Amino acid sequence: MLKNNNENRDNVQHELINLLPNIPFKIYMSDQHPKSTDHSYIVPHYHDDVEIIYLIKGNVKIFDNNSVTELNPGSVYIINSNDIHSTTSSSTHIQNYVLQISYDFLINFIPNFSTYHFMINNQHPAITQLKDDIVRMDFFLNKNHKANAYLSGLSSLFDLLYLLTTYFYTTLTSKSAAKNFKYHKRMGQAIGYIESNYSTPITLKEISNYIHLSPAYFSDFFKKQTGLTFYTYLTNVRMKHAEDYLKNTNIEIMQVIDNCGFSTYHQFRKEFYIRFNMSPSQFRKNSKKEGLL
Repeated sequence: MLKNNNENRDNVQHELINLLPNIPFKIYMSDQHPKSTDHSYIVPHYHDDVEIIYLIKGNVKIFDNNSVTELNPGSVYIINSNDIHSTTSSSTHIQNYVLQISYDFLINFIPNFSTYHFMINNQHPAITQLKDDIVRMDFFLNKNHKANAYLSGLSSLFDLLYLLTTYFYTTLTSKSAAKNFKYHKRMGQAIGYIESNYSTPITLKEISNYIHLSPAYFSDFFKKQTGLTFYTYLTNVRMKHAEDYLKNTNIEIMQVIDNCGFSTYHQFRKEFYIRFNMSPSQFRKNSKKEGLL
């Protein structure tokens, strides 16, 4: 979940990626053991920097603008600058490299960078070399402690950028860019409205009116962008906040229910059991025990 280092664009989460001084990329191995699909869900967000995911273990579903992509072990996926995206997984163990490349670096070193739309074809012969570059960058930045190791990491970065700008891109037309901007703005408004009003009884009609779309069109648009229905997404947002309350505060459960927009205890308990297979009170008790370990 995204925290602290965020700004808003139409209130959608804008992740600010912290890079090391003088190094234009960040890379790490993510190793997760989610207890459920809802534990693995990353809410829609965006960032200026380009992000590449190289999946090692598990399966991941990526919602990127209006497309849905299933990743299997060995797959690589690229998220372009400022694309609103989210991820989820049904796997109990997920391992993947995450590479984030500075936007400022890219616009300085790639002529006409704004016209590039990167797309990974995992069947292309050059994908093996691209994967090797990712692994080498992780090694030289995170595992090799020699003073000049980062230079080898930079060498791999430039090789990776050569591959991207030679084999894995399309050129954006002004029409496509305008369409992407419209979708980004609309999703930003919708997600921002949910984040600001999740504690109230938001209806499909209410949020559709706010976005100036018909309920049917908005429902279809939202499902294409996030992979979830509006009500499922709203429930997930409410449940994430409820989870935080139960883990980090001692307020009464009925107050948690009210703060998070659930209409009844029965509804809250039912949704909680679906996600955590335990009652809210047992979840709080377990969280307190884990905090003492």
